[in-house]
Amino acid sequence: MSAARGIALGVIAGALAVLIFHQGMYYLLATSNMGVSGQPWRTNPVPLWPELMRAVGAQPFTVPTLASQMIWGGLWGGLFGAFAERIPGGPIWVKALIFAFIFPMLLGSWLLLPLVRGTQLLSGFLTDYNPVRLRTGFLLNGLAFGLGLGIIYSLLRSRRGET
Repeated sequence: MSAARGIALGVIAGALAVLIFHQGMYYLLATSNMGVSGQPWRTNPVPLWPELMRAVGAQPFTVPTLASQMIWGGLWGGLFGAFAERIPGGPIWVKALIFAFIFPMLLGSWLLLPLVRGTQLLSGFLTDYNPVRLRTGFLLNGLAFGLGLGIIYSLLRSRRGET
């Protein structure tokens, strides 16, 4: 499979993984009293990349929350798709799960985003070493998104007749 095709399938798989798996997990967490507030599949407007827009001197514009999350999922999925075929061993869903634990969860949500926003690293885990602080990110951005990305990416590949 070409790199461009892998990226395209990854973008689609990542966006759909957010829509179905990530938000599905959010729903389960919110309805099971797991300390998650708000509603899944939100459409309230949020600024898209406000830090980047301000850095380049542009006025931030808003998109629905779900659209913003799907854009980010698509970007992470595209990155996965660019390298998925080059990662040795194992089924695609395992590769996607490991990718999601390292990149969107650890690097994105727990390290880079807090640095950009000026919030606490690792969801505040370093303040009291309470592992419950890591649970939501682990379940949403690692487990749910990773499994969704892997399953959907695999389905898209098999639909195209690729192994």
